[in-house]
Amino acid sequence: MKVKFNVKKTTAREKLEFILGLLFCEVNMLVDINAIKWLLENATAYSISKNCGLSTQAVDKYKNGISDIMNMRLKHAIKMTEYANQLKNKK
Repeated sequence: MKVKFNVKKTTAREKLEFILGLLFCEVNMLVDINAIKWLLENATAYSISKNCGLSTQAVDKYKNGISDIMNMRLKHAIKMTEYANQLKNKK
């Protein structure tokens, strides 16, 4: 995606903030914390592990509150959101 900035003087910081804002919006659409919470409550650690690429131990830590889901890797959060949406659509 190409982004053109206004002809007026735009500082490098303003450009960076704009780009980071776009990236945040993209990531925000891919990760749904409520969907991840729903998944942890409604699916087994084994099924989450097999479908999302996490170890069963890691999933158990999220399920039991030992690890905070806000600190999980982005790629895992995206996969868990996708899997949660997949399961919700089946129901």
